[in-house]
Amino acid sequence: RLIYSTITAPYSRDPLDADSWANMPVMRMLHLTPIEINRHEDLASTVLSSFSYNDKSHELHWVVKPGLRFSDGTAITPEDVAFAVLRMAHKRPKFPVIRDIVGLSSWLKQRAPLTSWPTGIRIDGKNIQIRFERKVSRPLHRFALEIFSIIPRASVDLTSGNLKSGAVPTSGYYELASERNGSIDFKLRPEFSMIHGEAAPRSIRFEYIPASKVAVAASALDPLTVIAGNDHYLNPLELKELEKR
Repeated sequence: RLIYSTITAPYSRDPLDADSWANMPVMRMLHLTPIEINRHEDLASTVLSSFSYNDKSHELHWVVKPGLRFSDGTAITPEDVAFAVLRMAHKRPKFPVIRDIVGLSSWLKQRAPLTSWPTGIRIDGKNIQIRFERKVSRPLHRFALEIFSIIPRASVDLTSGNLKSGAVPTSGYYELASERNGSIDFKLRPEFSMIHGEAAPRSIRFEYIPASKVAVAASALDPLTVIAGNDHYLNPLELKELEKR
């Protein structure tokens, strides 16, 4: 049980909105990103069997694992993984690292860019290559951000770049179990009993409780509950009580 006291429930399930604090935690639960940061703060990946960046050639290489599937049972393809980058390039071409992809400017001038790939993105079987115009700083870390959440390419209108109507199949460790006012329940997908070597809880509930009510809610906390917030919103007496628990 994870209580958020300084953010609201999400207003969007679109990865392109995932750098909003309200949307970020839910997006992380529901979708994989090409790169992840594990609990030891090392780069890791569930969707890639290998990843590297060549500082001299300015090339990034990813190899997509076979056998991974979205929540609707369809395969996660290399095109789906690369499309997480492509969609950001279309919507926010000035984003760091993205802006340096070879051929981006000419690609954006096309009538429907998302129906093709810039010259700097190449897919060959399970291999993805992304080339940059110049040396870029720590590009792999950028692709760990929630805005690069992997969704099916088929869920996006390739003309507008917007999500199609209907639920978007998820790629992540958890799927939505239920949602009601003030809380969201997630259940672990059967194929993910471990996350980077760590046992994963079978279910997690997000609750959204205003900071003004957190001290009252804390009186009924159990050992499996965590409050995420900011002590700036609590007076010293409330904080002292919370710290006891």
